Amino acid sequence: MPFACIFVSDFPAEAILRAEPALRSQAVAVPEGKPLRRRKFLRSTKSVRRAGIEPGMTKNSAGGL
Repeated sequence: MPFACIFVSDFPAEAILRAEPALRSQAVAVPEGKPLRRRKFLRSTKSVRRAGIEPGMTKNSAGGL
């Protein structure tokens, strides 16, 4: 049975942007974990990374977004 695999860089952030097109002009970062315990960023868009926020960075070190 043939199958294929693809890698989509920053898939969680891209999925949010596809579902919410109005956010495409904004910086989007996806936090990791349950809503009340989100401590680190899992994925982000290029504009967020250009601002110096990287995956794995804590919310506090990112300026308390």
